[in-house]
Amino acid sequence: MITYNLDGSINKLIWENDLEIKFRQDEYSGPSVFIWTKEDSEPIKVKFHPAIGSLKGTYNNLLFDMHYEESNYQLELTLFVQNHSDHDFTPKRLELRLGIDTYMEKFPDWDNRFFPTMIRCESTHTWGYMRSPKGSLLALASKDPIASWHHSYSRAYYDPVYSDTGHRIYTTSLDLLNEGPLPIRHPQSLSCIPARESKIFRILLAHVETEEELLPTLEHYIGMASIKMDKYTYELGEQAIATSFGSLTFKAPSGKVYTDTTCVTLDEYGIWQVLSSHQDKINEALIYVRQPWSYYLDEARKAALTYKQKATTHTESWYGFFSAFLARKYHPQPELDEALEQKFEEIYQVMLHEDIPVEAALPGRIQNWAQMIGLLVDAYEATGNLIYLDRADKLASHVMKHQSDDGAYRCGYGVHYTCVIYIAKAMLELYLAEISRAEPIYKERALIHYESAKCAIDDLEKFKDNIQTEGEMTFEDGMISCSSLQLGMFALIQQEQVPDDHVDPTPYIQAARYMLDKHRCLELTQIPDCRMRGATLRFWESMYDVMILQGLMTSPHGWTSWKNCATYYLYRLTGEKCYLTDLMDTLGACMQVIDYQTGKLRWAFATDPYIEADVFVPDEMRPGKGKMVKQVIGEQYIDMVSDWWHTDLAIVSMGYAYPDRNMTDGIYQGGACDNDVHEHFKCLEEVALTKSYIHQEDDELLHYNCKISLTDNHLTITPSEALVNEVIIRLETPLTLHIPEWNRTLELLPGLYTIQK
Repeated sequence: MITYNLDGSINKLIWENDLEIKFRQDEYSGPSVFIWTKEDSEPIKVKFHPAIGSLKGTYNNLLFDMHYEESNYQLELTLFVQNHSDHDFTPKRLELRLGIDTYMEKFPDWDNRFFPTMIRCESTHTWGYMRSPKGSLLALASKDPIASWHHSYSRAYYDPVYSDTGHRIYTTSLDLLNEGPLPIRHPQSLSCIPARESKIFRILLAHVETEEELLPTLEHYIGMASIKMDKYTYELGEQAIATSFGSLTFKAPSGKVYTDTTCVTLDEYGIWQVLSSHQDKINEALIYVRQPWSYYLDEARKAALTYKQKATTHTESWYGFFSAFLARKYHPQPELDEALEQKFEEIYQVMLHEDIPVEAALPGRIQNWAQMIGLLVDAYEATGNLIYLDRADKLASHVMKHQSDDGAYRCGYGVHYTCVIYIAKAMLELYLAEISRAEPIYKERALIHYESAKCAIDDLEKFKDNIQTEGEMTFEDGMISCSSLQLGMFALIQQEQVPDDHVDPTPYIQAARYMLDKHRCLELTQIPDCRMRGATLRFWESMYDVMILQGLMTSPHGWTSWKNCATYYLYRLTGEKCYLTDLMDTLGACMQVIDYQTGKLRWAFATDPYIEADVFVPDEMRPGKGKMVKQVIGEQYIDMVSDWWHTDLAIVSMGYAYPDRNMTDGIYQGGACDNDVHEHFKCLEEVALTKSYIHQEDDELLHYNCKISLTDNHLTITPSEALVNEVIIRLETPLTLHIPEWNRTLELLPGLYTIQK
């Protein structure tokens, strides 16, 4: 059932089982048409009035005719635009604002909001979907070419006119016309309506029950042939297999083309293009042939020197030390490692006095000190120096002072912070390092830290997503993924480490799964693009990390790897294929922040196709300073700033600057959070660097980070790198397993195994 407002926008849309798709009733209401001229800074809203069978509107010599058709839980909007002028209509943008309410403000209201999860413009059509935390899906499609799309991001905190802090989206829009530049996959000629000509745009909104129904629904409406790949990240020499009922073409990075085939042996590193054509529709998929996993960690360690680590109020400013110590653990390079350790010590001494945070470093921002605990554990494991473990113990005592009676870790002003950069996980990492020591003092400390983490995780299991988060309250990527990963890690410890007070892991597994299921509305699980596949959706970090003063969807951002940890733990706990494939596709997307040819580290990937942004760049007239310039950003990697934007290392600086307010000197000089990109490499070390995976299901043998050969129930595994010291294997049938490099042969029954070297 649909009810309309007088201007033709939708007041309410209610479908089966009382499913209500909420529409905004303010300046973001819709569907509405806006014209952005090249002269005006604000758009002009086209006014519609009821007519027989449709709504009609005019703007100068343009005639708009819009009507809706509803059937079987689907709504099709048709917009006809006719140019009666003798001149081409060339706006900056012709926007169809959908008006669907995507503003996630509080628990549990956000369960019924549809997040704009994915919109993908192809040259001949557009497709995508919106998803709610409860799992309802709303397919979105246009069988006609659409130039672009954009979201209406809430304003950033530094705008004094608004109280929002930039952590929400009001609604989303389809840009029927848009001036360039646009990503090459988009239509390149939709910037005008020629004189005396017209265009038609047909848009579908359709409720679908599951993700399995999504693509068939879209294919039926559009007439497209979508592409499904067996993987989206491959090793060199693997065979890529595509599924589509369209005609398929593969194109290698060098330009070599393979036509009319469903599979190709991948003999070049880099991004390969796969095209499917069916009738007049073309779909594109991108797949990635990666370097060895160790390449990315080694390059990240180098980048930790190039993109300076800084003593600031934010852990994100010195996150590169994780890559430094982790790479040292597996591939020591004495000169480089010594330089990085010296830099770490300098920064540590500025931020802490006798291992206690100084006031300027914000002692109450406890996620900083939890991450320092994790870093000190990595430093201890890389060097064997017990001073790092002793420092971590002192910082753990500081963090535990901020733990309330309910078990939650809370920041200096009392907000629930357990899920702000996974504080309990850091405590568990310390526990695992201490419990492995023989000395009684470390075992005593380990039990204290374990009990603290358990109390925090019990609180997460009890309240799930009914908790708080940093900044502005919303259904937020990190709040959910960090909760899931900590629940999963704790469950895995119960299942594999078996501590003295072992508890049943089942409730923690169920809670971790529950959280990650709800989180899917914030993940690009359906996008056929290796650069973004499985990555999470964050749209306010650009303001703090690289001082781009614009809401900007990043996917992946460094915090995508929180979800990677969550899927890793759930695969180890359940053996379910979906977690393994999701982990490997998403990890492959995350590694692409390092250019596979040059080793250059980029901060994040921007998914928006067209954003006019104020970008912070070096000021050539003032060495070491920055300035704001206007740039168009669209489907591209965003550069780091910490290679040129430097702090005074003798003081604790602010974590970021305010160039819009000319606050870039003194403690603001050099402030940036772009080194949070190193979360990817911290995650890589834990979930993939030293591991090979085999998954048997329905006569299929999926494998990652290894080569395999199966003959008469004899499976031979060759790890892809010498660093591999663990094989995680899930079997449905009995097999004899051979690992020649390890001189190991095992008889295995069906089950999930972790085999150590």
